[in-house]
Amino acid sequence: MSETFARSFESLFEFLDTFRTDIRDGFLNVPADGEFEAGAPCVVMLAVPVFDEELPLEGEIVDVEEGGLVLRLDETTPEFERLEGLVELCGRFIEEMLETGRFKIAGRPAGTAAPTPQGAVAEDAPAAPGPAPQAAVAAAPDDGVPFGVEPAQSGEIDEGGFRDVLMGRYLDNFAGVVRVDHPLGTSTVFFERGGPVQVRDEPVVIEECLGVLLARAGRIEEADLKLSLERMNETGKLQGECLVDMGLLNFPVLVMALMKQTEMKVLRLCELDEGSFEAYPLERHVTKFVTPPLKVPGVLFKMLRKSYDEQSAGIVAKRQEPYLDQYSRVELDFPVDDLQLKKTELEFLEILQRRSYRLRQIFSVSNMGRRQTAINLMGLMDIGVLVFDSDEDQSQVIGNYRSKLDTKIRAMMDQNHFEQLELHWSARDKDVEEGYQRLKAEWTELGDGASLPADLEKMRASVLESLDIAYGAIKDKSARQSYRKETYESQQIQFSADIFFRQAEMLMLKKRWLEVINNLERAVELVPQNRRYAQALKTVRNQAHGTD
Repeated sequence: MSETFARSFESLFEFLDTFRTDIRDGFLNVPADGEFEAGAPCVVMLAVPVFDEELPLEGEIVDVEEGGLVLRLDETTPEFERLEGLVELCGRFIEEMLETGRFKIAGRPAGTAAPTPQGAVAEDAPAAPGPAPQAAVAAAPDDGVPFGVEPAQSGEIDEGGFRDVLMGRYLDNFAGVVRVDHPLGTSTVFFERGGPVQVRDEPVVIEECLGVLLARAGRIEEADLKLSLERMNETGKLQGECLVDMGLLNFPVLVMALMKQTEMKVLRLCELDEGSFEAYPLERHVTKFVTPPLKVPGVLFKMLRKSYDEQSAGIVAKRQEPYLDQYSRVELDFPVDDLQLKKTELEFLEILQRRSYRLRQIFSVSNMGRRQTAINLMGLMDIGVLVFDSDEDQSQVIGNYRSKLDTKIRAMMDQNHFEQLELHWSARDKDVEEGYQRLKAEWTELGDGASLPADLEKMRASVLESLDIAYGAIKDKSARQSYRKETYESQQIQFSADIFFRQAEMLMLKKRWLEVINNLERAVELVPQNRRYAQALKTVRNQAHGTD
């Protein structure tokens, strides 16, 4: 059976960087759950940002990893050629915008650039052009805080202090500047939508300058680094802009490097155990930064896990001692998606959401070993997702059920019948039956068979009723085919049928008859009037049963 996967990207920059590092060489990582076999053919529906286009790329599974797969893509298909064309179009567009001056990488407002002193290494502070009132430009000092703005919050930094500052700004969706005074100097952190987009240090931390980082990573040579510094002094431009002008970096790679630089600086500040901070909210910055905001929860959780992993089991156990007989509670309104959890970590969190456990009980219900359970527990506690109280709180469990039911009901309102049953729209009789029975059991057994509050029982009944309606509408083949024609474009249906047929032809060479039949059945399901599909299915069935 040919598998179909999906891969999307948060931004155009992420897509272009993935193309440069992986797709161009014919490889792609995709998230996937379940059992898969290396060598199996597949199709990945790749969503191209900005162009709003989804391309079906053919390939095969070459490696099975935890929580995902590595695919080898067929670079000879028209779809892959189309993808290359879109990437080239992106590159031409970005170059045109840079060359014409309609898009600039600038670290300071126009007219305020100053050459770097000879021999100095400057911080790179890239920004796209953002018109700012002249008064604000003139009144804004180098730290980005206009004169006359008072801090909305201030405090001391002790153990875990700056981590708490970061999370507080993230949960408040903070936009503005946080100035941190510490024993080594002053650091200014610029925030947009709750996440850092840049950090500037005074004095400059040489090891974290953009050019130095790129040279150490092998992206540029030492000679290129020196030449870029010379150009900075000659032109007053920032280092990233000079490297782009020199042809050593393209714009997407520059953005990725700046994101990594910002993450490194933020993690260094998280190690502070002494200092103070002031937070200045701003409606907008004087410049607009090209780097997207860091996902603070994900960055911090990764840092905390690494920190606890480096500590002895005895030290970690000592930290847990005060909570051993307290009851767990998961903060349901926490932005869990931004933690960027791996599959096993997400499953662990789902276990914690089912009920309130004493900490000592969690080790017996965890899906991980004792060491990894302890590390993840401490990380979730430190970041504020997991809280322990002296009294058991059943509201968490009910709240979790309510959240799941509400999410399901909202999703089903905008879904067609295939989507409501969580099926691909090429589903056949047995797919529809299996999908319906699975979902019906899942929602019937919500709460492990326990009685739910009346409002939740009503919500559950609504979900089950919608599943019944969807099942009734597409369980019969003829009704399903009519509904499919009403819901999807005829070209889309024909295109998918052709893909299943081509996958079947590839599998015939390997004599994998069950998978061949599966693909041909889907092709016939989509386009029953195509005699070529029907004849091929009949022939292969005879061969598979030895009656040809």
